[in-house]
Amino acid sequence: KVMVVLKMFGREKKIPRESFKRALRALQKRHPVLRSILRKETDSDSFFFEEQLDASTRHEVPVFWSDRRDNSSYLEIWQRECPKFSVDKSAVALHVLEGNGVSEVLFVMDHFFCDGLSVVNLFK
Repeated sequence: KVMVVLKMFGREKKIPRESFKRALRALQKRHPVLRSILRKETDSDSFFFEEQLDASTRHEVPVFWSDRRDNSSYLEIWQRECPKFSVDKSAVALHVLEGNGVSEVLFVMDHFFCDGLSVVNLFK
């Protein structure tokens, strides 16, 4: 797995969920990999990514919301998410940790998706 943590400082209010979902949908339109799922070849141990072109049947990127307790809150998510393997589901999951003055958005994805450096291109 690969995880990228975006920290947002100075946020005294909660992140508006509908605005966040709208922004995520816009990102999905722009980046094909966010519209992709991991598939396994039927007769082999090979895996491949399949872009879902039809928006009506596309898997949504799951977003999980929780409170940010301290600077290591993301580690619990990492330990829980790391062993999971996302076949036939969205290759990316987002975790939003909201705290007082600091919030974090965690992008968790399968390493098949990219290396840690490549994912930074999503944020450009």
